[in-house]
Amino acid sequence: MSEIALPQRLTLLLDNSSLNGIQRWLWVLSTGGTLLDGYVIFVLGVAMPVIIAEFHIEPDVVGLIGASLVFGAVIGAGVGGPTADHLGRKKLMLADMIIICAGAAISALAKEPAVLFIGQLLVGMGVGIDFPVSSSYISEVSPKRDRDRMMVATIACQSIGMLLAAAITLVLLGHGSAQSWRLFLASEGLVALLFFVLRFSHPTVRTG
Repeated sequence: MSEIALPQRLTLLLDNSSLNGIQRWLWVLSTGGTLLDGYVIFVLGVAMPVIIAEFHIEPDVVGLIGASLVFGAVIGAGVGGPTADHLGRKKLMLADMIIICAGAAISALAKEPAVLFIGQLLVGMGVGIDFPVSSSYISEVSPKRDRDRMMVATIACQSIGMLLAAAITLVLLGHGSAQSWRLFLASEGLVALLFFVLRFSHPTVRTG
């Protein structure tokens, strides 16, 4: 054991340890991207009929806006992992929430379909960045025996995001107007902002 390098010793200690309260809390904070994935998909789906009526947009533009989250997620997932290896997991897990906040604000204030597309593209990028970064983070802070279970539980949080979005949109629809869709999209930023603030408690993890 004395001949094993310190990083390897720490890895062995982590793999052989039991899941504790701190690790469970880190898991909760790391679910932000997956939860928001379900949230933003549901919110945009509810908002689109009202957006179509307000902007009188053509079907091809509707398709582009509807696909904007997926386009952004693909871009974000492509750059998230390599960037985190250079800057560290925590910085990226904070930055992607800022990107989602910015995209949500642009979307909520959009006066034309092109701006809405850009805003939702940014939201998708933030979510896409978070997927590989938070997954790597969970694998690095979880004991080996619990790692698979924690990863699967993270994926399940997409459904929780959809349920949360359903509850919030029902409340807003009950007390809103024709402009409620702006509040729907703005709420994406509020959820991301909450995770941004809470994630400051994350320990910094770097690789390489």
